[in-house]
Amino acid sequence: MDIEMIYTQFIFFRKEAYMAQVYFEDVKVGDQIPSFAKQATLMELNRFAGSNDEFVLIHMDREYSVSVGLPDVIVMGNLKCAYLSRMLMSWIGEEGTLRKIASSYRGMDIPSDTMVCKGIVTDKYTKDGVNYVVCDIWAENERVGKTTPGSAIVTLPSRK
Repeated sequence: MDIEMIYTQFIFFRKEAYMAQVYFEDVKVGDQIPSFAKQATLMELNRFAGSNDEFVLIHMDREYSVSVGLPDVIVMGNLKCAYLSRMLMSWIGEEGTLRKIASSYRGMDIPSDTMVCKGIVTDKYTKDGVNYVVCDIWAENERVGKTTPGSAIVTLPSRK
């Protein structure tokens, strides 16, 4: 595969990853952020562990996890935060910026769970010419409900 083909596929993938550009004027307090659903696999957990030097048995070894009383390996908190980031980045588009994200890990997600990342706009304001949108965000699963509450601040372009 030549470099031009790789570049073309990369650009196509980037454009497919984003939704249509959202603008500050189009967002209202109370708006729901389009959700993102993901079912993590054991392979994905192991890849994430390798890239973050996070080799903890409860995230990688099913037999060990069950032996210590867990239902299965558990999804890393940082990976759940990455999924929340992906939801936000898809929503804000190429011209938006994720300024701040925070999450806490209150419940367990396991590979058989479908995690759904969701969010809602809680505030919006303009300061020094920059358009800020404040959001409550969370990940939940069908087994236990909300597992990863958090918050985020993004900036959006103006239509003007």
